[in-house]
Amino acid sequence: MPVAQSQPSAEDPGSALRGAADALLAASPDAVVVIDAGGLIVLANPAVEALFGYPPDELVGQLVEVLLPTELRDGHVAERRAYAAHPRGRPMGAGLRLVGRRRDGTQLPIDVALAPVPGGSEPLFGAFIRDATEQRRAEARLAAINEISQALLAGRTATTLWTMAARHARTLSGAAWAAALLPHGGGDTPLIVAGDGEGFDALIGRDIDWPRTFAGPVMRGLDPSAVTDAADAELGGGFDVGPALALSVADAERVFGTLLIARRSGSPPFGPTDVAVLEAFTYATAVALALGEARADLERLTMIEEHDRIARDLHDTVIQRLFATGMSLAAVQRLTTDAVAARISQAVEELDDTIRQIRSTIFELQQQPGASLRRQVQEVVADVAALMSSAPRVAFDGPIDTMVPEEVTAHLLAVVREALTNVARHADARAVDVVVSLDAGDLVLLVTDDGVGPPEGPTAGNGLRNMATRAERLGGRCSVTARRPRGTVLEWRVPLG
Repeated sequence: MPVAQSQPSAEDPGSALRGAADALLAASPDAVVVIDAGGLIVLANPAVEALFGYPPDELVGQLVEVLLPTELRDGHVAERRAYAAHPRGRPMGAGLRLVGRRRDGTQLPIDVALAPVPGGSEPLFGAFIRDATEQRRAEARLAAINEISQALLAGRTATTLWTMAARHARTLSGAAWAAALLPHGGGDTPLIVAGDGEGFDALIGRDIDWPRTFAGPVMRGLDPSAVTDAADAELGGGFDVGPALALSVADAERVFGTLLIARRSGSPPFGPTDVAVLEAFTYATAVALALGEARADLERLTMIEEHDRIARDLHDTVIQRLFATGMSLAAVQRLTTDAVAARISQAVEELDDTIRQIRSTIFELQQQPGASLRRQVQEVVADVAALMSSAPRVAFDGPIDTMVPEEVTAHLLAVVREALTNVARHADARAVDVVVSLDAGDLVLLVTDDGVGPPEGPTAGNGLRNMATRAERLGGRCSVTARRPRGTVLEWRVPLG
């Protein structure tokens, strides 16, 4: 029953104290129930209804286990009896992960403080109950950021990190799906690179026209955007989406990407608390990504210094010695017979070829990693490799780092990502090879796999059309042919002028 409001009397100090206690109990923001030694509720304050949905009158006379999930009730009876045998005060949030059950059957995390109630003829015990939802979310947010930070320090791939971010964003918000969207090929349309939720793998690699939706402004670093129904997002794949929320993963200097979180249709919309929790998470994720990039930059500087040292040693020591050996052999060649002279001439040519190869290696070592087309291609391959059963093999032929202009580089990287994404989604391949080369003034990309082969009829996607369009803009061409005995060969060829 509701807490009785006693009328204090000037002649009865005890009555005044009881009235004050009743008033405090009624005004308490925490739900309070008092139980007897048998576990029956003998008193409940009004806050119980706000937390559990039970009017105080309805709870009086019921076992306290009515406030617990069914599967936990038997175990709680034994714990309650053990506590009644040795009662003691226990503070709220004492390291226990407790769960309550509302009248409508839904569950919620709770913290409970216990204390014996003195003064009665029979033992009574008070339970002070508080909703722990936000505390658990804060703990989960810290754990998520810690996991992402550790993965960054361990050198995990970008795809892995974004997959983790999507998973944590989904669980923190109680959503059905979450996706990570990153800029794609230097254009305005982002690419879904990672996601979490049942069936969401089917969307990886799609370049849905998100900028035309509610998420567009968010991708430019603006405030979070929420809608109550995202059915017009045209996800496809039978996704029954309802409320959706888009947030940029950004710090004070840049936008790293966008997280899109969606609930099923008919679910409650994202409220201010959801947005606040996810904003704190995305900002912390951006800080972790920025720190990870700073650490990677420091490692690259260290690597550059080491490469410079190796290049100097190769040039100042190895090449000089090989050159001196070649000169000595050339001098001896004039003093020998024709047969021996031919052998010496062959050895000198091999030394010259070795010197050329070492000089090429020195040139590659002295290239800054951030400016190297080879490294950019390898980074794209590493990103998409997380979607494959085995990492693609990558090879280069020719001075592509110096001969390929920046405009062509942007198109090449986009085509590499698109081609490998198509392989990951459709080919069911065990081996994939990526070769970037220079051939008679053309830049050539070959992507071969041993999968199911190219589609026989027209395809529904835009991937192949996009790659062909990029080649045509540069005056080149793109072809997809079957490979024997199985698989596909994609050749993307553009002139370098």
